[in-house]
Amino acid sequence: MTSMSSNPAARPPRRSLSQALTNRLIVTVAVTFLLATMGNYYFFSHRSKTLHAAKASEYLVYLRDSLAVPLWNIDKDWIESICDSFAKNETVALLRVSDENDMPFFEIASQNGAQLIRRTSEVYHQGRPIGRIEIGLTTQLYERSNIQFLWASILTMVLVVTGMAFSTKMILNRIINKPLDQLMGRIDQIASGQYGPTRERFEHREIFTILDKFNAMAGEVKRREHSLKTTNRRLASEIAERQAAENALRESEQRYRQLVEDLPVGLFRVSPSEEGAFQMVNPALVRMFGYATKDQLVARHVRDLYRYPEMRKHVMEMLRTEHSLQGFEVAFKQRNGAPLVGLVTAHVVMDADGAPLHIDGIIEDVTERKQLESQIRQRQKMEAIGTLAGGIAHDFNNILASIFGFAEAAKMQYAKGGPIEAHLDEILSGGLRARSLIKQILAFSRQTEVAKGATAVAPILKETIKFLRASLPSLIEIRLRVNAADALVWADPTQIHQLLMNLCTNAAHAMKSRGGLLEVTLDETILDADAALRHGEIASGPCIRLTVRDEGHGIREEHIERIFEPFFTTKERGEGTGMGLAVIHGIVKDMGGVIDVDSHPDKGSTFQVLLPRHQGVLSPAEVVLPTPGKGRGVILFVDDEKGFLASGKEILEQIGYEVVTASDAREALTLFAAAPERFDLVITDLVMPRMTGLELIQRLRKMRPDIAVILCSGFSDDIMSINKRSTGIADVVMKPLLAGELTGAIERALNRRQAGE
Repeated sequence: MTSMSSNPAARPPRRSLSQALTNRLIVTVAVTFLLATMGNYYFFSHRSKTLHAAKASEYLVYLRDSLAVPLWNIDKDWIESICDSFAKNETVALLRVSDENDMPFFEIASQNGAQLIRRTSEVYHQGRPIGRIEIGLTTQLYERSNIQFLWASILTMVLVVTGMAFSTKMILNRIINKPLDQLMGRIDQIASGQYGPTRERFEHREIFTILDKFNAMAGEVKRREHSLKTTNRRLASEIAERQAAENALRESEQRYRQLVEDLPVGLFRVSPSEEGAFQMVNPALVRMFGYATKDQLVARHVRDLYRYPEMRKHVMEMLRTEHSLQGFEVAFKQRNGAPLVGLVTAHVVMDADGAPLHIDGIIEDVTERKQLESQIRQRQKMEAIGTLAGGIAHDFNNILASIFGFAEAAKMQYAKGGPIEAHLDEILSGGLRARSLIKQILAFSRQTEVAKGATAVAPILKETIKFLRASLPSLIEIRLRVNAADALVWADPTQIHQLLMNLCTNAAHAMKSRGGLLEVTLDETILDADAALRHGEIASGPCIRLTVRDEGHGIREEHIERIFEPFFTTKERGEGTGMGLAVIHGIVKDMGGVIDVDSHPDKGSTFQVLLPRHQGVLSPAEVVLPTPGKGRGVILFVDDEKGFLASGKEILEQIGYEVVTASDAREALTLFAAAPERFDLVITDLVMPRMTGLELIQRLRKMRPDIAVILCSGFSDDIMSINKRSTGIADVVMKPLLAGELTGAIERALNRRQAGE
């Protein structure tokens, strides 16, 4: 509570209540006196004017009667005598007597401009007008009397008002001002917060009642002020809490808005209709679908973004029944039609009646992850198949070794020049084809040893294309583009030739019925780290790129992931073994490269091979060793395959060697320990039960360090990791092998031993 004096905008009036009452009372009395005076003045003035008018009429009648005879007789002296007696009256200001023709006989007129009471009358004699009389009485006399009356009234009024003012002020000051001052003092106390009751007494009941009401009001104000202060404190606390909550809400909304804008996954809100209208999207979702602005994406229906319409129906059915999705994989399509795989997490927002309002959710782009997962699965599958293929090749090599051995032994001993020789040659020819197939399997599984070197791809490519032009039908047009003539790769030239032949042969086979264009391109490119990561098994840096494109029937999508599997083929029976692309995959992988395929039914196929470019010079041509002649010496032949052991013994003995066989390592140790100096050479298998060939070699060299050893196996993965110099092995050979290959290895080993190497 504050008093009025504390408010600068509310200035207290200068006059007090007693002054106002006194002034108003004085004004009231003065106005009353004034009105009364004016009324008396008007009455007195009207009465004087009436009397003067009556007197003027009386004078006019007298003159008319007195002047009738003189006017008839035209007695001017008489007329003047009568008129002079009237003219001496101070009230007569105008007197004019004229004949019937208005010729004056007597005329006086005052020049002071005072108002006159005029009267005019015709004079008749015996009914005939003989003259005219005009008289005017001045009003100055009764006006002067009226003014005197007015001033007397005013003086009386002034005296009365003055006396009343002094007496009223004294009375009001005692009766009103003092109680009011006390009452104002109490009000000031209340205004300053002093709400306690006072003990002052007043003579007048009204003032006492007012003060009592003020005291009661002060108590109520005190109580309400206390309540108001409590309420204000509570309200201030609530306002502070609300402001803090509003600030927190604004900060939360800002963080949420920023989070939505910056979130790398796509956020959306769509209508629950089948078409699905976007109501809210974030920038990540716009970028994910390949649009430039939010408006472009919002203008599309959700249904149009699905790659397969039936998947949209399935998603909506799940949302209708379960009201939510958690990490559901959906195939979408981008603005340019490119595939997009997204993990959708969404839920349906309901209203109070349980009706769907909208669908909120997120989409995580897992397209690249799915591609990487597909590559990893394919790589794991290929590695598993490669491991399986290597095991099969190992066992098959052991079987072929026995077939080669016995066929050659039979040919050397019984069929030379006879009709059976042709049959044995067919057996060996079939075995060689089988060995070639096994080499392809091992190349696929990277378990065969190859002679790698700096190899120029362009000459091999031109030679291959030259051969293909001569062998393919004219329906197929071959177009070669070489933009990297000097590019080198670290590879086996035979593998490069096999790679090119298989790719081009497959492309030509796809166009055999209707022909088309076979386009082969060789160029260079540079892979950055991201591109290398997408491809998977290739290092970043300079690469050569071999592209083989055809216009054939293409490959169906469900076959794409299986085309590099061994023995998988879509060709008719008898048209292929299913090893071509599997071998290509193994060759490319062995060279540290990658192979990709892009194909669609009836739109042809494009195979792209990326190989690391070799920064070096071209490797020299391989030197061919001469065929060995007859042999001499004692050989300890160790192998757990009895067929290979028996056939090898027979062949070597026919050549001229003395052969001692052992079917396991322990038996060989016993034979060797009995006469170490007897043997010139040891041929041992690598993989044997209870003791490996390497362990056998170590024990043999402890008994005789200079013994020459040849290690052979049908499983090349272990052979490729053997260091011949550190283990003292003269040579390593791969089963199955022909007699000439075996005797060549024996001759080289014995020659080195004799030379002291």
